[in-house]
Amino acid sequence: MRQGSAVLLASLLALASAGPAAAQIDPGASLRGTDVAEQLLQEAALRDTARKKELTESVLAARQAASGRALSTRLRGLLTADLMSLPLDRLEAFAEAGGLGDVEAAVREARGPKVVGDTAADLVFTPVTPCRIVNTTVAGGAIGANSSRNFVVKGTAGFAAQGGNAAGCGIPDEATSAEMNFVAVGPAGPGNLRAYPFGSATVPNASVINYSNVPGLNIANGIAQPVCNDGTTTCNADLTVQADVAASHLVVDVVGYYRRFDKAVVKSFVITDTGVFGNTATTCTNAGGLSTTVTAPVSGTVVLDVSASHSFSHTAGTADTTNFYFGTTATSCTDPAGFLSLSDTVPSGFYGDKISARRTYGVAAGSTTTFFFNVLGQGDVGNDFISAFGPIMTATFIPD
Repeated sequence: MRQGSAVLLASLLALASAGPAAAQIDPGASLRGTDVAEQLLQEAALRDTARKKELTESVLAARQAASGRALSTRLRGLLTADLMSLPLDRLEAFAEAGGLGDVEAAVREARGPKVVGDTAADLVFTPVTPCRIVNTTVAGGAIGANSSRNFVVKGTAGFAAQGGNAAGCGIPDEATSAEMNFVAVGPAGPGNLRAYPFGSATVPNASVINYSNVPGLNIANGIAQPVCNDGTTTCNADLTVQADVAASHLVVDVVGYYRRFDKAVVKSFVITDTGVFGNTATTCTNAGGLSTTVTAPVSGTVVLDVSASHSFSHTAGTADTTNFYFGTTATSCTDPAGFLSLSDTVPSGFYGDKISARRTYGVAAGSTTTFFFNVLGQGDVGNDFISAFGPIMTATFIPD
């Protein structure tokens, strides 16, 4: 037990053991005792924070030493935030393990499953100008039959030794996957290449390229390829490629990367669409009218606002009703937004009204939803409904 915690516990136990006599304590003295307890709690919290900072620096130094590669400023910032969010005992366990271990798993355990930007989900893609990171015809030579070779993908060092652009291709250290184009060049015979993150415990039972020795033919394939994640393990390299059966040269170009992101950077955004309604029928339909599609980067809320002016010609003796609805399909008429209704006693003529309505929908992370503004006529309007003028739907996405 820490000294500050022991002092606080002793103080609280002393107050508790005072029994009925405590009622005779001067109120001012009791208040001063509360102030002392709060001060002790604050001092303990400050000591824990200072200890966390010390342990975090120790863990980062150990991870950097183990990988042999300097941590970029951004990656160091991400790892620091993750480590500082952990309970003190969990952080001490990382330090005792020499800084090694899966930081992301510890964060998920501490915060729960809804952490945005896990390695396997909720990543964001950033394109880069196509750039070469590997060319074994320039450096390194062909990957031997039934052997593997490690490559760097991220950062700015080590690329010349593998035939790539000497300064790297703009893939940051915090990237956990990259869009890569693999090319098998001049294979010695039939075979295949398998690719997987450096340090993986198992080799995937699937190839990225199947090849054969056909003069003038170089087989290529573009995929989103996971790479070694510094947040889960020690990365001495980023990518391992294995040549099966026959040797082959390898060329790899990158066109973009995926990385975790801070949910706080996801801002609200607005999408506005317009439509034109024509004559409607007596069945629920979108009538070729208004719809808006929203893709949610994280879970959140979509607020729909619709405005329109509509009119139709009415004939006395027939009851006419035109109803408008929000829906997530083009034939959904269960959530009314407004209507124009005329009884059979209303004189014949043209009649109109304005619609202004709002609805709120919850959406899941990564979901794409199209919201429709539908119409349903009853009575004679199937024949004489004219139009809705200038219908506008505004969808505002608000992240959770």
